[in-house]
Amino acid sequence: MHKFSKKALYSLIAVLAVIFILAVVGIMSLSKKIVINDFNKELNLSSEIVSSVINPERIKNGSKLIGDREAILQHEDVAWLKGEVEGLGDIFLSSGVDAIYLLVRRGNNIYFLAESTPYGEEAYIEPGSLYKNPPMEAFEVFDKKTALFSEVYTNSYGTYFSKFTPIFDENNQIVGVLGADIEYSYFASNLKEVRIILILLLIIIFSIIYFVIFYIRKKEIVLQKVEDNKEKITSLINSFPYGLVVYDKNEVIDLWNQTAKKMFGYKSEEVKEKKISEVIKYDKVFKSNSNKEIKDFEFFSKKNQSSRKVEFRIKNEDSTINVIEVLFNYMNIDEKIFSIALFEDISARKLKEFEIERQRNKLEKLNSLMVDRELKMVELKNKLAKLKNEEGEEGEEGGSEKDKKEN
Repeated sequence: MHKFSKKALYSLIAVLAVIFILAVVGIMSLSKKIVINDFNKELNLSSEIVSSVINPERIKNGSKLIGDREAILQHEDVAWLKGEVEGLGDIFLSSGVDAIYLLVRRGNNIYFLAESTPYGEEAYIEPGSLYKNPPMEAFEVFDKKTALFSEVYTNSYGTYFSKFTPIFDENNQIVGVLGADIEYSYFASNLKEVRIILILLLIIIFSIIYFVIFYIRKKEIVLQKVEDNKEKITSLINSFPYGLVVYDKNEVIDLWNQTAKKMFGYKSEEVKEKKISEVIKYDKVFKSNSNKEIKDFEFFSKKNQSSRKVEFRIKNEDSTINVIEVLFNYMNIDEKIFSIALFEDISARKLKEFEIERQRNKLEKLNSLMVDRELKMVELKNKLAKLKNEEGEEGEEGGSEKDKKEN
């Protein structure tokens, strides 16, 4: 059994310290990308939903009144746009979206046509107000006719980063721009929270590494006696929240933890010395897409590739369906290659994605119903106008006959 010399031990500590510092630097960069990506998704979702609800013709009608304060404040189309934007803004407020607004351009200036802040609040912006010091992306959207994300900017309303989405009429002509803001202080707060979580996770990971090196693997440099320590390693691995399966180059399972048992219903003793393809096979995979999913699984399970992910669905004994994501990796122990499959139940995440899609479809249907209602109202107004005209003509004919009799 090989022991660490003091020199080797100090060298290992130095290497771990360097890796830890580099990991912290990486976390600072990665966390910002994660938070920006999450907020961009929220901006994309809010912009997509609001754009599907807004009627371009109302924007065109309202934009014609820019400069006439009294007319724009009393116009029904502007009031309708204000109501829709304000209502949808409340929906996305909890997701970090600070404000949603409609912009129109006149010459070299940009004006607010509707904004989500309710009347009477400090941040309320009156329809027809000039947008002072907007980010350059707000102008570029009108010219490029494509959605753009801004960098962090500061104006008289605060410090934000935003997404600007063009709104087109039926002739594919831009009639306005939908803006969605996330306040930078909210972004900074979330960034700090993510960094704290990632650094804590990093500390936990390095603590586990320290434990493995100094309490389990300190008595050996290579895993010559893995079997001697298997019970200790297995007890640690069984505490993982993910299903962990290790198998050799012949696909024979060497390790099967408790989470894998819960996912697939097999005890470690039942899968010992079996091939992984014999355990996770067609009769365990949900039938509707089993052919592709099992082929993807079998293909990557045989390849010694790092960080390859595959999704498949399994049908439980109670007929419920779980969506499983598996990450494949490999390790080299004493010149022997072992493959690692890390299974995670992502059913909750998939359900959330489905619910978001369902809500979006619901809003699209609601928009369609509102448009149909407006068309019917227009048709009814035309019929009433026609009836009034007919009554006027009958009144004039009756008056003429009366005059003739009197003469």
